[in-house]
Amino acid sequence: MSVHFEKQLDKLRRQLVTLGAMVEEHVTLAIRAAEIQDREIAQEAIDRDEDVDAMQLAISEESLHTVALFQPVASDLRFIITVQTVINELERIGDHAHDIGQGVIRLLDSGAHFDLPPLLQQSKDASIEMLRQSLDALLDRDASKARGVIASDDKVDELHRGMYDWFKNGARRRPDDLDWMMEMLTISRHVERIADHATNMAESVVYLVEGELVRRGSHAS
Repeated sequence: MSVHFEKQLDKLRRQLVTLGAMVEEHVTLAIRAAEIQDREIAQEAIDRDEDVDAMQLAISEESLHTVALFQPVASDLRFIITVQTVINELERIGDHAHDIGQGVIRLLDSGAHFDLPPLLQQSKDASIEMLRQSLDALLDRDASKARGVIASDDKVDELHRGMYDWFKNGARRRPDDLDWMMEMLTISRHVERIADHATNMAESVVYLVEGELVRRGSHAS
């Protein structure tokens, strides 16, 4: 491996770390806005989506440039393919953080006073941890940690299904609160999708380390 190629791979790793940190903070901001009903933080979560998109595009172009310039093979090519996959997943996670911010704005505009349901609290904690662990697994090239993330997706799916029961029960008891409960259900859906994308990232790590394609979480959108 040439020194120039190694430097290029290191640049991609550093860019990936930067984007991962941006997206984790983006999601944390959006959820925080929902927790404390803060319009300014919600708007910041909305605005940050452009920064994530720009960084994702820059890394994508850098990856393509690396392939064209060095024509890597074997594990190095798998790494670059994994980078492309992961940055796309991170960009989609950023989209969901943006949408959560918009949901908080809608709730505040409606005059609703709300608290996150306990199920949603648990789901957002689990999803953020899955995102962190999937990024760590990638940087450490740790397939075992990645498989742990994949296994965690069932918990978030179960919590989101519980939110449907919460909504149905609440709608019967408090029909006047239907709009804000619907918004909570929508936020829960975004959180569940964040977990799906983190799962897809973890699957990519397994492919990178072991060369095995795992497709369990590839339904996210």
